[in-house]
Order: sequence, then C-alpha cells, then structure tokens
Amino acid sequence: NVKYFDKAADIYQESGHLRKAGELYFRAGDRFKAAQTLEEALKLESARLPDELQVSESRMLSNLGFMIGKFYDQVDHKDEAATAYEKGGYLAEAAEIHEDAGRYPLASQLFTKANQPFKAAICMDKMGHKDEAALTRAVAHQERGQNIEAVTQYELAGKPGEAAQLYAEMQDYSKAARMFERAEDFKRAGEMYIEAEELDLAATSLDRAEEYERAAQLYKQVGNQSKAALMLQAAGQFL
Repeated sequence: NVKYFDKAADIYQESGHLRKAGELYFRAGDRFKAAQTLEEALKLESARLPDELQVSESRMLSNLGFMIGKFYDQVDHKDEAATAYEKGGYLAEAAEIHEDAGRYPLASQLFTKANQPFKAAICMDKMGHKDEAALTRAVAHQERGQNIEAVTQYELAGKPGEAAQLYAEMQDYSKAARMFERAEDFKRAGEMYIEAEELDLAATSLDRAEEYERAAQLYKQVGNQSKAALMLQAAGQFL
C-alpha cells in the first residue's frame, strides 16, 4: 500500500537512513520528496570522500546524483536537476537542461566536457558564434577521420591554413594551393601548384613568396620568357 511506503519513508528519514527513505518516497510516488531526501544523503556521503576524490569519480555516488537529477527533472525542477546531474558527472544531461533554458554558454561548456562537440557547436551557433561552431565541428570531424566534412568546416571557420593542410593530406593539391594562397603562405601554395601540375600558377605564387629563381625556372617551363627574365633580374641574375 502506497501510504505505508510514505509512512515507512518518514521513519527511515527520522532515523537517518536517508537512502532507504528516498527509495520509499519514490515507491510512494513522491519524486520531489525522494529527490530532496537523496540529495541530503548525497551531501552527507560526499562529505566523507577524500579531498582528492570527486563525487563523479565514485560510481555509487555518481549513480545517486543521476537518480536525484532524474527525479527533479520528472517534477519539473530543472535547475535542481541540472545541479544534481553535473555533480554526478552526467554533464550532457545537465547541458541539455541549460540549453533548453537558453543558457547556451554554460550548455556549450558542459557538452564540450562531455565530449559531445557537435551539440556544443549547436549552442555556439545559437549564441551567434558561427566561426567557433564551425571550428569545433572541423576538429571533431578530423578526429573521427571524416576529412571531407572537416575541410569544409575549416573553410567556414575562416581557417584556410588548416583546410590547406588537410587538402594536402587528401592529395587534392589544387585546392590545397588555393587555401594556402588564402592563408598568404605563398611558398606552400607554389609547392602545391607544382604537385597539381599548374606551373603558371606555381610561378606566380613563388614570385609572391620572393622565391625568384624557382619562379624563373617555372616561367621558362611554361614559355613565359619575359616573366622569367624579370624573376632572374629580381634574383640578381643579371647575365
């Protein structure tokens, strides 16, 4: 009978058996009282932990934190639920509550700590931090070996150097060269254009990098003798 669970819970609470009291309040259907009682139990038990140990590092106490968070969540006490989830190490659950409440910076931080970068990026987007969101996605995709997705996000994040390096690893030398140009790394751009066999563009990039002798050789190869002469002049090769 539910009413006996409730009375038994009161007795257990008065005698200091808070975990048992919390369990019985739950069985009696009073999730709010169960959460409050278990929260009190968590405070007492966490105070006995060694200083270097967090609640989230104790499986037993971590699970208790999750139960408290779940019960508070079920009775729409969201802030208390988020606090309990976070204390128990259930950061993603806490982050979702903060996101629903519009606390995007805090939600983003917790999703990041919970190793859920794509959810963190969604919160960054909601804050209007588009570049930061794109960079977060780029790094996450790259760590997962999803290079095509990663390079697109690096470009959106305004990180042409990182995009160029990834295109080079993918052996897409033409795109790598163009990204190195955007990053104003003209020497690397020239080297990538050579790999892509776009020698006229390679010569132009090496000219901008002040690699005049190499630029002259490339201009010769593409039949642009006047440009080659100018490069040799710039390199001090007057003869």
